[in-house]
Amino acid sequence: MVGSRHFALELLSAVTASEAMAVISEVEATWDVQWKSHGPAQNYGLVYSQSPSPITSFAEPVVNSMDAVLMKRYREEHGETYDPATGLVTADDAVEALLGDEHEESITITADGEGDYPNFIIEDTGEGQPREHFEERFLQLAAGSQFKEGWPFVQGRFKMGGSAVLPHSEGGLKLIISAAYDQPQQWSWSIVRNNRSKAQYEYLTRKGEIPIFDGEVSERRTGTFVKVFEYDAGSKSNVTSTFVRDLNRVLIDPAIPVDIRETRDYAGAESSTLGGIFNRLDQPNLQRHLTFDQTVYADFGEPFGEREVRLILFKSDQEIETDDDLSKSTKLRLVRPSLHQDGAVFYMVNGQAHARERGSFLTGKRRCQLSYTGTDMLVFVDLSDFADKTKHDLADFVDLFAASRDRLTEKPIADQLRDGVEEAITAFEPLQEEEQRRRQSLVRQEQDEQTTEMLQSLLDRNPNIRRYFDTGDRLRTPGGDKKDPEEEYTSPFLPDEFDIITSITKDEVKTWDPSKGLYTKHQALNRNTSVQFRLNAPNDYFERERMQGSFEIDRPRLVKHRTLRNGILTLQLHPDTDAKVGDVHELDIVIHPGEKGPLNQQFSVEYVEPVEESNDPTVDTQAPRSDRPDLPNPTEVYERDGEVTWGDMTPSWTDQDIVELRPTGEGVGDVDLFINMDAAPLRTFVARNTLSDAGKEIVEDTWKVGLMIYSLSQFVELRDIEENLNQDIEPIIATSMKGIAQSMLDQHIRDEMLESLQI
Repeated sequence: MVGSRHFALELLSAVTASEAMAVISEVEATWDVQWKSHGPAQNYGLVYSQSPSPITSFAEPVVNSMDAVLMKRYREEHGETYDPATGLVTADDAVEALLGDEHEESITITADGEGDYPNFIIEDTGEGQPREHFEERFLQLAAGSQFKEGWPFVQGRFKMGGSAVLPHSEGGLKLIISAAYDQPQQWSWSIVRNNRSKAQYEYLTRKGEIPIFDGEVSERRTGTFVKVFEYDAGSKSNVTSTFVRDLNRVLIDPAIPVDIRETRDYAGAESSTLGGIFNRLDQPNLQRHLTFDQTVYADFGEPFGEREVRLILFKSDQEIETDDDLSKSTKLRLVRPSLHQDGAVFYMVNGQAHARERGSFLTGKRRCQLSYTGTDMLVFVDLSDFADKTKHDLADFVDLFAASRDRLTEKPIADQLRDGVEEAITAFEPLQEEEQRRRQSLVRQEQDEQTTEMLQSLLDRNPNIRRYFDTGDRLRTPGGDKKDPEEEYTSPFLPDEFDIITSITKDEVKTWDPSKGLYTKHQALNRNTSVQFRLNAPNDYFERERMQGSFEIDRPRLVKHRTLRNGILTLQLHPDTDAKVGDVHELDIVIHPGEKGPLNQQFSVEYVEPVEESNDPTVDTQAPRSDRPDLPNPTEVYERDGEVTWGDMTPSWTDQDIVELRPTGEGVGDVDLFINMDAAPLRTFVARNTLSDAGKEIVEDTWKVGLMIYSLSQFVELRDIEENLNQDIEPIIATSMKGIAQSMLDQHIRDEMLESLQI
C-alpha cells in the first residue's frame, strides 16, 4: 500500500498546483482523510487581515526559518527555556553568540515549476518540530506563535506567521514537512488548502491525526520544508533578480543570509544570496554612488528616547551620468519612483521591516518637503529594542505596528514616532544644503522678458487675477450684494498681533510657528524680496495723527518699500550690497505702540546665488514686483537640448508629461513649476501651423503663461481641500493639466492671430 512518505515526497516534488491537487485526491482515495480548520472556522478574515503584499507575506516563513535555526542552537547550548541571564535580546545578539562566523546552518529558497508563478520551497536546518507539537505550532495560525513568547531575539511571536502566504498561493496550497533536531528522521507533514465552499483554510489529517513517516528527506534528517504552490510574487522573472531585490527591502538586515535558487528555465543567474539592503549598501562600489551615509541621533521622547536614524542619500542622476566610474542602473536597484511608492522610510525590528513610509513622506509638503533629494533617499529606524519586554511593554509594540507589518498604526505613539523621524531628517544640515544645491541647479530664478511682458499684460487687463493668487478670492458677479473685502476689514485702534506670514489663502492666513526656530527668507544677491506680516492695525496706522505707529528695523537701508493694508504688513527688501553667498543677516523689528506695549518680531535673510541678468537695458531687473503677485518662474524642460531635460525629472518625462509642481512653502510663490517645452500638444500645434520663428516664440510663451495660470489656479483651489483628499494635490494637478493642454493653444490662439504668426 502507498505510504505516508510517498505522498509527502510526491507533494514536495509536484511541479504545479494541479499536480498537487491530484496527489491530494489520491490521498483522499487511499486514507480516511479529515480536513481540519486552519485555526478558527471561517478563517478568511484572519488570513486576509495580514499583509496584502506577497513579498511581505513571503518574508514570514523565511523569518520563521531564521528563528528555528537560532532556537535550535540556543536549546543545544542553554537548554529548552530562555534564560534572560544569557543577555540575548536581539537577533544580532543571538547570531553573534550562537552561530559565530563559521557554522553549518543554512536556509534555502528554491523556485521550481513550469509557469510564470513559481513554486517556492523554503528549507532550513533549524529546530524543526516534534510530532507531538507539529499541529499546534504549524497549523493553528496566531496561536501557533505562542510557544515563542519569552524569546526576545525571535520574530515569529508577533502573531502574523506563515499563513500570510496563503492568499498568494494557487488554491491556498502550502505543504509543511518537519522533523525535530533531537528526533532525527521522525517526520510529520500536512498540506493546507483553500476550501472556498466553506470559506476557510483547512489542513489534511489522517483519521484526525497528522501524517508521519521515517527516513530522510532530500538527504536531510531534521529541519523543515515549507512549499507554496504557484506563488504570485508580483513579478514574472528570474527570482534571483526582482524577487530578491523586493525581499531585500523587507528583510533589510537578515540575521542569517539565505540562498536563493532558480531551477526554472529563466534567463539570469541560477543562484543569489538574500543579504538585505544593508549588505548591499555597505559594499564599496555602492558607497561610491552615495552623497552621504550618515547616522544621526534624535531624542524622540518617551517611550522611544534617543534613537539612531540612518540617512542614505544617493548622488543625483546628473552626477552619476558625468562620472564614468558610476552606474545609474546600480542606483536604480535601490531608489526609483516605483520602489519609493512601496517604501522609502523603514522601521525595523531585528532586521525586518515592520512598517514603511512611502516616498511622499520625504518629498511631500505634509512632512519633510525634500522635493529634490527625497527621491534619492532611504531612511532606516531601528526599533529592535521594542521586542525586549524588559525595556518596553508589549502594548507599545501592538500600538505602534499594524498587524500587516507594512505600516504604522494611526495611534498617538505612531504619530510621535513619525514626528521624531521627520524632525531628525529635516534638522540634518548637510541634507538641507544638498536640497538647496539641487534645487538651484534645476530651477530658473529669472522670468524671461517675453513671458514677463505677456503675463503683465494679462494682469493689467484683469487686476482681479492678482488678488486671486494673493488671497484666493474668486471673482464676484458685478452688482452683487457682497461688500468689498476692504470694506469688511476692521481692526482695534492699537494692534495686538504681529506674526510672520508663510501663506495666504481665501480662508486663512498661515503664520510662522516660532517653535520651529527663526524664520529664514532666501534672497538672491541681485534681487529684491518681500516679507509679509500679520499686523492687525488700521490701514492708516503709520500715517494717522493720534497715536501714530512707528516702525523700527535693523539695517533700515534694506527696506525699499513698506505697505500696510487690511492687516497685512508687506516689506520689500533690497539685497545688502556687502553680502556674499551664504551670509545670513538677522533682522529685528519693533513696532510702537501696541495694545500692551511694543510688538517685536525677528527673522533672517540668507543670501543665495545671483540670478541671471537680462541683456536688455530697457528691462529693470530691480523693479518692484508690487504690481503683480509673487508667481514662480517656470523652468523649461526639453527632451534633449536644454539646461533641464526630460531625464533630469523624476521619473523621467516623455512627450505626454505637461507640468510638475514642487512646493517649497505654502504660498503660490513658493512653488517650483516645471513646464515641458517638447510636450506633444505643443509640438503638434507648431508642426501643423508652419509658424515663423517669431510666431513659434509667441506660441511657446503662450504655452508657458497659460500652463502657469491654469496650474496655479488649480493649486489655489485644491490646497484648501487637500487634507480631505488625503493625498498631495500636485500629482492631481499634473494629471489634469494633461487634459487641459490638449486644446489650450487652439483656444488661446484664434485664426486671425494665427495668420500673423505663420510663414
